[in-house]
Amino acid sequence: MEEEIKKPSKHKNKVIVILSLIVISLILIGVYAFAIKPAIQNLILEKQTEAYTEGVQYAVVTIMQEANQCERPVPLTFQNQTMELIWVECFRQALEEEQAQQAQDSGGWA
Repeated sequence: MEEEIKKPSKHKNKVIVILSLIVISLILIGVYAFAIKPAIQNLILEKQTEAYTEGVQYAVVTIMQEANQCERPVPLTFQNQTMELIWVECFRQALEEEQAQQAQDSGGWA
């Protein structure tokens, strides 16, 4: 007696294809959730941090350049408080100029 090899029915083939697609979809979702999405979030965080750092550096350099001109105090305002920044070198420069002026006014006698 020969045993006949039964071919899978079309219904079983469809079920296998559908289950295979579900498994593949779950694998892709897992790869996205645990690998791709965190990598993208890290990249975004790095770019935001870089932009923030560059902005802070630009602000500090701008304030330093303005204060270095010794023309007037540089007002720094945060919320409801204002502070006037004066570069210490400006005091030294003003003191030297004042001493030179006094020496010139007194005829060279300091």
